[in-house]
Amino acid sequence: MKKLNIPTVMLLAGLFLCQNAMGQNQAPFRFGINFPYRSPEAAALSTYLPLLNETGAAVMRQMTYADVHWQQIEINDGEWNFTYADSSILNSYGIQSVPTLYGISAGENDTIGLQVPWLACSDPGCGWQVERDSAFSRNYVQTVVNHYKPVVKYWEVSNEMASKMHRPIGLPMVDYVEFMQLNYQWIKSADPQAVVVLPGLLGTCGVPLEGQRDWLRSFLENGGLGTFEIMNYHDYNSWWTLPGHLDSLMAVMADFGIETMPIWCTESSISSVAGSEITPAYSSVDQQAADVWRRSALLLGKGLQTYFWQSMWSSGYPSEWQEFGLLNFQGKKKKSFYSYQLLVEKMDHFDTAEILSLGTVNDDNASGGEGVWVVQFNWPDGTRRWVAWSPDGQSYNLQLDSEINNVTVTTVVPNSLPPDGQSAVFAQSQIALNQGAAQLSLSSIPVLIEVAPAIGVLTPERPLQNFQLYPSYPNPFNTKNNTSGHSAIIRFSLFHPGQIRIKVFNQIGQEVITLFNGYKNNGNSEISWDGKDKDGHPVVSGVYYFRLEGEQHSQTGKMILLR
Repeated sequence: MKKLNIPTVMLLAGLFLCQNAMGQNQAPFRFGINFPYRSPEAAALSTYLPLLNETGAAVMRQMTYADVHWQQIEINDGEWNFTYADSSILNSYGIQSVPTLYGISAGENDTIGLQVPWLACSDPGCGWQVERDSAFSRNYVQTVVNHYKPVVKYWEVSNEMASKMHRPIGLPMVDYVEFMQLNYQWIKSADPQAVVVLPGLLGTCGVPLEGQRDWLRSFLENGGLGTFEIMNYHDYNSWWTLPGHLDSLMAVMADFGIETMPIWCTESSISSVAGSEITPAYSSVDQQAADVWRRSALLLGKGLQTYFWQSMWSSGYPSEWQEFGLLNFQGKKKKSFYSYQLLVEKMDHFDTAEILSLGTVNDDNASGGEGVWVVQFNWPDGTRRWVAWSPDGQSYNLQLDSEINNVTVTTVVPNSLPPDGQSAVFAQSQIALNQGAAQLSLSSIPVLIEVAPAIGVLTPERPLQNFQLYPSYPNPFNTKNNTSGHSAIIRFSLFHPGQIRIKVFNQIGQEVITLFNGYKNNGNSEISWDGKDKDGHPVVSGVYYFRLEGEQHSQTGKMILLR
C-alpha cells in the first residue's frame, strides 16, 4: 500500500480526439461534471471553481444560477445581464461549458420553461407560440451565442424535454419539433461552428427508459432529424443495467440512420447514501466511488464519447439528490472525489475502448451484475490499461504479451481519507506475470491494471514532478484592448533546473507555436503569448491550450483569446 497525494493537473483535452465516437462532432473532452454548483448555490463561484478544477474535469454542464437560462440573462425585453454566466463560462481555469439556453426544469430555478420571460403565463393554451414568440426567442438565442461563441462550441437548448416538468406542459410533438428546428437554425446562423446537443433524455432510478426511447422515435419521425448533432441521455439506474440501456438507444439511432452520431451521457451517478428514490439500494460511500469507474468504463467501452458525473457539490438533507456529489453537502472531499480525479488523470486521453468481458446485464435495479467485467482502454502510442471487477468474487485470466513481466494493480476506491480530506490512500501492488499471464482475483470494487516497469520491485507511480503550472492571465485576453492586456502571461515554477518546452495548441489539437524550448533555472518564471502563430500571423478568437512539458511530465492550461 502506498499513499498518493494526487496533484491538480489540468489535462490537455484537445490533443487526443475520440476515435471510437464516430462523426465530425468529436468533443475535445472525455469526462465532465454536471451540476458542479448544485447546492449550496448561493455561495460565490470562487468557492466552487478551484475544487472543480481539482477534479480534472475539462467540461461542466448545468451551472444552475451561473448558466444562461433565459430568465437569468434577459428577464425583460432588451435588459441583458451576463454577470453570473460570465463568471462561470469565462472562468480563469479554462474549464469548458455546455450552456443550457432555456432552463433546467420547472420547480427548481426554472418556472417558465420555453416561454418568453416577460410573456410567460400558465393559462390554458398559453405557451410558446411561433407567431408571437419566435422573434423574441431568436434575438435571445443569437445574442447569447454571439456573446460566447469565442469560447463555447456546444449548446443544449434545454434539459429533459421528454419529461412533463417543462412549461408549457403538454407541448405537442409537432410544435416541439418546430421549436427545435428554429433554435437549430438560430444557433447555426449566429455561429456556423457551433454544435447542438439534444436536450438530455430523462433517466432516473426506476424510470422505464423505454418511454424515453418511444419519445425519441416520435421526435425523429416528426422531423427531429437534423436539429441536433450530439445524442444525449441520462441514466441513474444500477450500473449493470447501463449497457443494455445504451444498446437500446443505439438501436433507435440505427433505425433512423444516425448510428455514427456521437453519444453523450450527461447525467449518470449514484448517491453515497441509500436514502433517495433516485439512487439504487446498493449505494454507499465506497460503492459511489466504485461507480465513478464502473459506469464510465462500461459506457465508454460500448462507444460512448463523453461521460458526465452528477454532481460535484452534494445537496443536503432531506433531498432526493442528497449526497450525489463528489463533495459532501458541507463541501468536504469524499472518496468519490479522488476516484474521479484518478479516472481523469489515467483515462482522459484514451483513443479507443473495448469490453473484453461482460458480466450479467439485466434491467433489474434491485440485483444483478454477477460475473467478470473487464474494459480495455487504448492510447495512440500503444499504451493499454484495463479496468476489471467482479461482484461475486470471480477471477480473471489476464493474458498480455509474453515479454511483459509485471503489472501494477491499483484499487480505484481509496482505502481511507485523513480527517482533513486533503489526500487519498489507494491500495496498490505489483503482480509478476508468467509469460505475460496472471490470474487476478476480483471484487465489486474495480481495479486499474497498468503495465509496470520491467524491474521487479514496486516503484513510485511516477517520478516527482519538477514544476507547477499556473492559470494564465488575463483570461480572457484581448490583443487589441489595453484594458484586457495585449498578451496572455503564462506563469510556472520549476523546483529544479531542467529542460522544458512550452507550446500552444488550438481546440482540435494542432500546434500553433512553441513559445520556449530550452533550459530554465529553478524558481518562478513567466512567458507571454501575443496571439500569433509560428509564422507571426494573428490567430482567430477562441480557446487555446498551453502545455508545459518536462522530461517526465506535462501540465496543461487553457486560455481564451478575444479579438
